[in-house]
Amino acid sequence: LKARAKMVTKFLNSMKNIKCNEAEGAMYAFPSIKLSDKVVEVSNGKPDLFYCLEVLKHTGIALVPGSGFGQKPGTYHFRITTLILPEEKLQDRLEALKKFNDEFHAKYESRGNL
Repeated sequence: LKARAKMVTKFLNSMKNIKCNEAEGAMYAFPSIKLSDKVVEVSNGKPDLFYCLEVLKHTGIALVPGSGFGQKPGTYHFRITTLILPEEKLQDRLEALKKFNDEFHAKYESRGNL
């Protein structure tokens, strides 16, 4: 489980606008995500929820928005599990998340905000 958590953390840190500390437990990672003002605007003030719902809609991956965990105002996070088995499937899902994330940020990017 520890190796899988390290793999997820390393992968998340390779993604645009995502930063993840090393997972302290073996089940979940809690990365932060930078979201543009445009995302805040179209999300009715719930950008982390909007991001998570878009991920689910486009990839089938269920993330939990950080707002459910009491994040600081103006910061955004999500929780992702590291328990997807087998590891090949975990790698496949991470690749799908990365593809989605790149497309999402390209669509909602506003200059100077990211």
